[in-house]
Amino acid sequence: MHVLIDAPAKVNLCLLVGPRRPDGYHELFSVFVPVDLCDEVEFSLVLRPSGTEAGTHLVELHCPGIEGGDNLAIRALRAVEKLSGRSIAGSVRIEKRIPVGAGMGGGSSDAAAALRAAAQLLDEEGGIHIEVAQLHDLARSLGADVPFFLEGRPAVARGIGDRLEAIDLPPLSLVLLLPEEHLGTKEVYGEFDRQSAAGDDRRFAENVARAEASWARLSAAGGRSGLGCAETAAAIAGLLENDLEGASFSLVPDLIERRKAVEEEGALGVLMSGSGPTLFGLCASPDHAAEVGRGLAARGYRTRTVMTS
Repeated sequence: MHVLIDAPAKVNLCLLVGPRRPDGYHELFSVFVPVDLCDEVEFSLVLRPSGTEAGTHLVELHCPGIEGGDNLAIRALRAVEKLSGRSIAGSVRIEKRIPVGAGMGGGSSDAAAALRAAAQLLDEEGGIHIEVAQLHDLARSLGADVPFFLEGRPAVARGIGDRLEAIDLPPLSLVLLLPEEHLGTKEVYGEFDRQSAAGDDRRFAENVARAEASWARLSAAGGRSGLGCAETAAAIAGLLENDLEGASFSLVPDLIERRKAVEEEGALGVLMSGSGPTLFGLCASPDHAAEVGRGLAARGYRTRTVMTS
């Protein structure tokens, strides 16, 4: 089987973070949207005969700068092998267009693409059908963002980011300010824990209730009363928030100046995506995003204009 899959990046229009749970994770409330910046993931896979020992050493990874054993796409294939009892061989080629360690979920999106490709392989060549619920269970085992990329549509996320509910949003124009440095998710959450006061469960619950009501109203207005895209973008600009910005800005102080630059170039609103350090400016239209992007490029920043999908 040969298949080519575009694995999209995401941004968080909202990210509220609760205290650390006993299992080490944080309770989250987030609004995820995919964007049209994609990794290109090419799978050339075959099923080995029954009885062949499963093991993803049979799959070669071609992706500059990424080791196979640590790659989420390879781990996704290994998870499907374990579930099905069949061995997968072949190659995976990843053309990375989503920056690594940038808060846009590139590795998780690649993993979701691998789950879909492996499920298709088993269905076509092995006569084994993997149910959607089983794929989602595998996705959760790989990482909190992976289930979102299986769906690939705007969603409100709860739990550790794995409980998803679709949200009705129009296409939005964004300009990404792409970072040169990487930030590790564990590093950012560790700094968040260091900065946060203990026992703020009540404040988190209150913030989530407020955000849920605001996003529900906006989704209803955009979906049923014909609120225009520009009007919706302006309304969303007032809802942008990310509890991890303080932690990431402490680790990369220059993010403060970068954020200010996006504001000065006229974006409706500015936010860091996920654990960063990618920043995005929300704009009224593609032309507006292009204008903001040109201004940032003139300042020496690396930018990319994108649309949510």
